[in-house]
Amino acid sequence: ISNKIGSEKVGSEKKSTLLDTLTHKKIVLNFKEVAKEQAGDIVFSPFSAETVLAMTAEGAKGDTLQELVTGASLPQDTQTRQAAFGALIPSLTKPSNGTQLLIADRIYVEQGADFRRTACGVYRAGVQNVNFADTQQTSKLINDWVEKRTNDKIQNLISPQDISAATAMVLVNTLYLNASWATPFPKERTSKAPFHTTPNKTEQIDTMHSVHSYKYFHCGYTKAKYIEIPYKGSNLSMTFALPDAVDGLENMEKKADVVFGDRNYRNTLVSVSIPKFSISTSIDFTRVLKKLGVETPFSSSANFSGISNKTDLHISKVQQKAFINVTESGTEAAAATSVVISKASVEPSQTFNANHPFMYYIKDDESGVILFAGRFTYLRLEIEEKL
Repeated sequence: ISNKIGSEKVGSEKKSTLLDTLTHKKIVLNFKEVAKEQAGDIVFSPFSAETVLAMTAEGAKGDTLQELVTGASLPQDTQTRQAAFGALIPSLTKPSNGTQLLIADRIYVEQGADFRRTACGVYRAGVQNVNFADTQQTSKLINDWVEKRTNDKIQNLISPQDISAATAMVLVNTLYLNASWATPFPKERTSKAPFHTTPNKTEQIDTMHSVHSYKYFHCGYTKAKYIEIPYKGSNLSMTFALPDAVDGLENMEKKADVVFGDRNYRNTLVSVSIPKFSISTSIDFTRVLKKLGVETPFSSSANFSGISNKTDLHISKVQQKAFINVTESGTEAAAATSVVISKASVEPSQTFNANHPFMYYIKDDESGVILFAGRFTYLRLEIEEKL
């Protein structure tokens, strides 16, 4: 397998095949399951999870492979899958003015494991031999690498308890975004404003205000307003989905297929009020994937003979930590996902006042890939309990 997989001719054709599933179907399934697992505020990266699962699938065979590609909505054909990711990753990370998007993959293997070439060629993953029996040193090595590539925003992704002498491999994907709004929110206009966490409870929180022309749409089916705010010098944008009703978030999440879908935006002068917020989330994707039908890869009957000729390899854990910070100047976001494989001023025409719980996502408009997604509720008690 060579880097030619990512060539423009192959990539443009194969990339769209991947995006049909990666950008829509899977984000819907992922969000619904993640929403059930987590109370309060959420941030997660569908793309980070997809990438590390696609890498894992390269070493799977038989039913194990079938469940991974079906559960993760990846292309069934190996060549199509490899070509799509081979084209997509460099496309997303091409240099731009005002936006920094970094994607990095790394594979940590026990001495002698023979799974390397595809991961390096397609996913640009570095490979490092480690001694998993030294759980303290190896977990520190992995965590230091993750911290460095997420600007210290993701820490302690792997604990010493997550690995052991029985561990054969750890696959890690990191995604880091630091992006400036095309039109920043004026800092002098930020002020405390009411945010209705429930119909009967209100908090005063820092809220950004601006009047500007944005892509705006109101959807009668989801009973929500949508606004798309672009980032400077890139194809990235952040969409906020605000239910009409203060307590409308739960019903809107049930219609996630429409929330994350395409819509007929109109450029509209909008008076916008959006809270400044920062969210950190740790998600056990093991439970999420099992609910999506991915069972065999976690069992003793898993077949990862493409990774090693040793038997009884299986996935023991899929963990993601994610972070997002939204301010007047822009957005900083990061995610890291690991798979541990073990032996065993003019009057505006519209108002978008995000003064109650809402959903959001960050998307690459050129490819359609959703990089980050989540919800903001300001339910602080639930956040503290989860952390």
